Amino acid sequence: MSFWTFCALAAVFGIGLEMYRATLRHKEKIVETTMQQSDLSERIARIEQRLNNLETIIIEHDKRKSFDAAL
Repeated sequence: MSFWTFCALAAVFGIGLEMYRATLRHKEKIVETTMQQSDLSERIARIEQRLNNLETIIIEHDKRKSFDAAL
């Protein structure tokens, strides 16, 4: 094997290795993003539930206020 053949093979191997590393990093980022997205979805669901509870409390308060005013 000549020197130039070795250099070409080493370059191809290095490029292939970097492509594999980039693929692994990309997959890790996808998993991380998916986890963050599910966490945010859960947080939004909790906030919506809190808002629904607050709306219920306010509506009940308004009903009581109008009933008390009618007396």
